[in-house]
Amino acid sequence: MKLYLSSFHFGESADEFVRLAGGHGARVGLIMNATDFFDHGREPYAAAAFDGLRELGLEPQQLDLRDYFGTSPSKLRSRLEQLQAL
Repeated sequence: MKLYLSSFHFGESADEFVRLAGGHGARVGLIMNATDFFDHGREPYAAAAFDGLRELGLEPQQLDLRDYFGTSPSKLRSRLEQLQAL
């Protein structure tokens, strides 16, 4: 497992994130559940995050953890296997 940790966006090493994710065109999962209870919803934050990932040449896909509540762990595992980074 490789981790790229940044406290805000991609820091000064976005190219390193792209490399770790698998390069341009990599499918990157984005979990936005921390914004589930924002009064104004997750859309503004998701749009900005998706735009940032696309600008790096990545293919962002939202992964909503609520879709996996009450399901078998294999369902989430199967979804994660479709992604190069999370």
